[in-house]
Amino acid sequence: IIIAAKIYDGSPAQKAGMQVGDIIYSVDDKVASEITYDELVAAVRGKEGSEVVVKVKRNDEIIEMSMTREAVEVEVVTYEMLENNIGYIVLDQFTESSINQFKNALDDLSSQGMKKVIVDVRDNPGGTLDSVKSILDYFLPPDKLLLYSKTKEGDVEKYFSDDEALIPDMPMCVLVNENSASASEVFSGTLKFYDRATIVGTTTFGKGIMQSIFSLGDGTALKLTIGKYYLPDDSNIHEIGITPDIDVEMPETVTNIWAIEHKDDPQICKAIEFLNEK
Repeated sequence: IIIAAKIYDGSPAQKAGMQVGDIIYSVDDKVASEITYDELVAAVRGKEGSEVVVKVKRNDEIIEMSMTREAVEVEVVTYEMLENNIGYIVLDQFTESSINQFKNALDDLSSQGMKKVIVDVRDNPGGTLDSVKSILDYFLPPDKLLLYSKTKEGDVEKYFSDDEALIPDMPMCVLVNENSASASEVFSGTLKFYDRATIVGTTTFGKGIMQSIFSLGDGTALKLTIGKYYLPDDSNIHEIGITPDIDVEMPETVTNIWAIEHKDDPQICKAIEFLNEK
C-alpha cells in the first residue's frame, strides 16, 4: 500500500486535489498493487507538460484526478524551534537541494539561539551519496570515515568528512523509523557509531546495497545491484537496519506521523525528554 504522507505546496498533486492519507490505487493503467514501488514512481514521472491520471482510494471511494507533470522544486527540509532552545529539523530526502536547505536551517536556528537539535529522518527513503556526505560534514570533524562501498568485483571506495563541522558537539537526537532507508541509515548509523547523536525510534528499513539503472533504449530500463556499502564499523545493514539507542514505538492508531501534533508523538517527546536532561 502506497499512502500519500505529504502533499507539497504548489505540486501537481496538490493542484489536483490529492490529500494526505489518500491511498494510491492506480497510475494511468497500472494498478499500484500489481507493480513495484519503483515501477509506480516511474509511471508517475514523465515529460513536463504531459498528463497522468492517478486514482486514489479515500475512505471507501475511488477518486480519479488528472495531473499535469511539471518540474517542482520540493522543499525537502522544514524546521522550527521547540521549547528550551531545541531545534527541530525534518529532512524528507537526501537530494542535491537538501544540502543548502539543511545548512540554511542550521544557520537560522543557530541565530535564534539553538542549544540542542533533533534531526527527523523518519519516512526518509534515502537519496544521493553526495548529499548525505555533505550533511554529515555539518556534524563531524574532518577526516572521519563516513562509509565505504565495495563492488562485486571487490573495488573499494572510502568516503571521509572533509569540512569543519558547523555544530561539532551540540547535543543531538536523530529520529528514525521502519521507513528510514538507504542514505538516512548511513546518516543515523554513522552518527551513532561516532557517539555524535542518540538515535530514537524504531529499527530502520535495512537497505545497504548500491543500485544502478541501465536504459535498454526502448523505453524500458534494468535496475542492477552493483555493490554494497558499509558503515565505519565495517557493518552492512542490508535487511538488518539501524537499531535505535532508545526504542520508541508509535501507537497502532497513528497511521500518519505527520498529521499529529508533537505532544501526541511519543518519539519526538522522548527525544525532547532526553535532550532536556543534557
